[in-house]
Amino acid sequence: MPPNILIISAVDRTPSPCIARLLKASYLGAALAMLLAPVGCGDNSASRTSREDATSSGAPLQASSDSGAQKKEGAIRNFQWQGIRFGTSVEELKKRFPQASISRERSYLDAGHVIYSLPSNQMVVDTASVQCFSGRVFEIDLVYLPSTVQGLHGVEALLDKLENDYGQSDKKTEDVDGYPVSRYIWQFPAEQKGITLNTVGGSASVSFIDLAVLHELAKRVRATRNVGF
Repeated sequence: MPPNILIISAVDRTPSPCIARLLKASYLGAALAMLLAPVGCGDNSASRTSREDATSSGAPLQASSDSGAQKKEGAIRNFQWQGIRFGTSVEELKKRFPQASISRERSYLDAGHVIYSLPSNQMVVDTASVQCFSGRVFEIDLVYLPSTVQGLHGVEALLDKLENDYGQSDKKTEDVDGYPVSRYIWQFPAEQKGITLNTVGGSASVSFIDLAVLHELAKRVRATRNVGF
């Protein structure tokens, strides 16, 4: 199997097994793991509904008729974290975070995909990373360790904030390496954006994703895969 897309600690750069399981359920990790899995390698995700498959693969979403959800499109359109937005250039990212470091072993460099680990000091989050494709940001990933989640009085604080800003989520539970991962999903078809809140073992991660770019990255990774000829 190819390396999973994981968030790396800016301190020890080694994800714990718990964090690794949690992040394997993210949009990009799931999409590229399925895309690049060796032929004949089974994956329980094949039995998911077509709606979930489209979400996980980064395929373009169909517009929803839910008027309540449509009202939240503007919130994701204007989303920013620490001054970083979808489409922010790598140059601007480095200006804001001069200590950002490339996680080469978990990036698909040949496809133009680079993960930058950010220093987490003076942030509420324990670990932060930004994923870029063709020199621009398309995903922001934030990780909260159990002690931080407890300090926030539970994952409900994250869920309440996200649902207040972006509306109701769809909840799914997945088995990742034998551990149940609770996954809350927000989809914004008109903007081609998505959000996931994943929780396992007391930890939590939140990912803000440009699904249109993710879809292009998935195609690029497939095109650049080394098949031996």
